[in-house]
Amino acid sequence: MNQDQPKGTVAIVGSGIIGITTALELQEAGYQVTLFDKTEPATETSYGNASFLAIELIDPQATVGNIVSAVKQLFSENAALKVTPDHLLSFIPWSIKFLKEVASSRQDKSRKAIVALNKHSINAWKSLLNRSNCEEMVRKSGYLQVWEKSSSIKQAENCQKALQAQGIECEILKDAAVFEKEPALSRDIKHALYCPESVQLLDPYETAVALFDRFVQQGGNFKQSEVKQISTPNQRVGLSTSSGDFDFDKLVVCAGVWSKKLLEQLGLDIPLVAERGYHLTFPESPVKFKRLIMSADRHVMLTPLKTGMRITGFAEFANVDSKPVAKRYDTLSKHINAIIPNFDADKQQPSKWMGNRSTLPDSLPVIDLHPEHPQIGMVFGHQHLGLTQAPISAKIITALIDGDKSNQTLADFKDVLSSFSVNRF
Repeated sequence: MNQDQPKGTVAIVGSGIIGITTALELQEAGYQVTLFDKTEPATETSYGNASFLAIELIDPQATVGNIVSAVKQLFSENAALKVTPDHLLSFIPWSIKFLKEVASSRQDKSRKAIVALNKHSINAWKSLLNRSNCEEMVRKSGYLQVWEKSSSIKQAENCQKALQAQGIECEILKDAAVFEKEPALSRDIKHALYCPESVQLLDPYETAVALFDRFVQQGGNFKQSEVKQISTPNQRVGLSTSSGDFDFDKLVVCAGVWSKKLLEQLGLDIPLVAERGYHLTFPESPVKFKRLIMSADRHVMLTPLKTGMRITGFAEFANVDSKPVAKRYDTLSKHINAIIPNFDADKQQPSKWMGNRSTLPDSLPVIDLHPEHPQIGMVFGHQHLGLTQAPISAKIITALIDGDKSNQTLADFKDVLSSFSVNRF
């Protein structure tokens, strides 16, 4: 931590992994930081993700293949993509913006920006964990993307080419070679793409809490309060909260899907939606798997965690405050039983969770300063890559808040920084 006199005071709204990593980076830069959240740290979206530092996921969601797949699944009970009935009308304007992103030029721009963030993500994570004395929270587990249809080998080969083009080591495994890497897998799996260097956190919630504790130990403040109003008096920031009014030099909004409503007060209309994910975590699973497993056919992720065996899935578009759909958990149970024989999910007592990913039509986050109030920064909208890209996003917004144009992080992202602009839509 920078031991010089504080550069000023900064409030951060949102104590998920994005907010916590941003708080630590701003502390390192010499600011006095206060985190605000209506709930306890890391108990919303950051609590239950797949814990995969997924630099292998480089494609935006708006592709022809994804749209064709979604149409085919429209009437499937087990489809990965869902829109809840209460959200259908409000989903239409966002989906139109999403469809515009299918244009190849837009896809290429989004992919370039995703790759740039992912390229720096692992080093950013390792640096942050080392500085925070949390090195043990990360491990190289390897990643298997698996297919159950022989006809999908071309898809696997295309994935391999795309990853190798980004310098990511991977190989295609067939038949017995698949089960040598992961004996627990179903023999219905025909082939897999194996990435041996893939990295995960031992548990996303425990990691976030450990980082939050470090933030507090270094002099950071936390207010469990709901931020209701943001004002900008005299080029500063005023916050009206459920526990009183506060005044700061600067503000960073890291509130995920809740950022949209807050920033409407400041004249910004951002096409941000809640893309919900679900998980089951089995703390006493009789069958263990060693590696991260992604089913390309079932669109689910299996993760071996310190706290149990987890399956995550679904891209469910819904109102932020809608209740979880109970049958999603039943679908996850069916999937893990199919992928891992003898798992017997129905005989166990897993924890159940649903969280709201914040997603924008082009699959890129906002990492930017407010166009009229540069004392306000914004970091949100990372879709499925919030955990992966949190520390590098924190470094970018800290450099922008600092206003240091010679900062190496800004130099690293000079070609794609405009892709994260809040005004791009």
